[in-house]
Amino acid sequence: MQPGMLARNRVVGTSAGTLWSARRSRQVHFSSLSSRRFMSASIFGVVQVLVTLCSGLLGEVRAVAGMQAANGASSTQHAFTTCFARVGLIMSLSTKRVQWAFAGLAVAWSAGCSSTRTADEYIRLAGTGALPRSYVCCATKSAPTIDGKLDDPVWQSAPWSEDFVDIEGDKRPKPAFRTHAKLLWSQEALFIAAELEEPHIRGTLKLRDAIVFHDPDFEVFIDPNGDSRNYFEIEVNALGTIFDLLLKRTYRDGGPAIHAWNVEGLRVVTYVDGSLNHPADTDRGWSVEMAIPWKALANLARTPCPPREHDVWRFGFSRVEWPTRVIDGYYETPEGSREDNWVWSPQGVIDMHRPERWGYVVFVAAAMASEPPTGVGGDARSRR
Repeated sequence: MQPGMLARNRVVGTSAGTLWSARRSRQVHFSSLSSRRFMSASIFGVVQVLVTLCSGLLGEVRAVAGMQAANGASSTQHAFTTCFARVGLIMSLSTKRVQWAFAGLAVAWSAGCSSTRTADEYIRLAGTGALPRSYVCCATKSAPTIDGKLDDPVWQSAPWSEDFVDIEGDKRPKPAFRTHAKLLWSQEALFIAAELEEPHIRGTLKLRDAIVFHDPDFEVFIDPNGDSRNYFEIEVNALGTIFDLLLKRTYRDGGPAIHAWNVEGLRVVTYVDGSLNHPADTDRGWSVEMAIPWKALANLARTPCPPREHDVWRFGFSRVEWPTRVIDGYYETPEGSREDNWVWSPQGVIDMHRPERWGYVVFVAAAMASEPPTGVGGDARSRR
């Protein structure tokens, strides 16, 4: 496994990721255990825990200083929350009184730092370049035809996302090739489309749940309630091969990644604008279109699924691009080379499995047609 790939999966430590979700009141609230019980802890316990907390806080803030540039104030909250989690490990050996006092401080900090942004504010931020990115996902009563071509009329009303950038942000060069995505939703399914500019389209993996990012690919990450738990990942290469998995926790929190889990009823189709695995010519790129039934996610979402109007979910979109050379008429990845990771909303580090740094998708009920949605279900296929 190459260095960049190791970075995608390494365990970094304990994290208590930021939790965001949109309520029907149009406010995004921080959710946690009952604060009444926590805040009843004694002043004596609070003083004891503050001593331990201060000793670890400075190091944690330093460790995430680079994150702030890419993700703004929410990264500061994550730094403090992570510190609380790590101090909590120490406090597990302390008295119950101190433990409850510590928990009370964690809740107080989280409540004080929780976002006061409304869904309307995320809508206004969409397309402005603010980080993390925001996207407005419009409802449709007519499902797009899932053929990979993206020429269905319903797609014309869906805005493109910003062009993808390097996963580490502005400190890295801009991607060599353009990538962007768009979304729609109905009461039955979430629809995702992406275009990937690529002069040499290639793919080798054909088996379901192969490690698809060993090929150039497009990836979707979904954390419905924003708690960095029970989130979903879908990868697809130009052949239309699917790798879908469920993560109970992030890799740095111990995982596990459940490869045997499948998105039931998922439809994915790719379209190649050029030729596949033919080095002699120059291609224009490839596109992917997918329909994800809500019912496949509902049991694990821990938030209304399908979402309600103005609900906000965390999403990540990524493209893995490997350096390519032609040897004896075949594509080859140079030995020891490292993949590029191009993403919608920069992570600040080479690690897509930090859901607290993903972008925000706001669901709005702006219906664009009158026919009921169709075409959800079936197997992946590729058209060329």
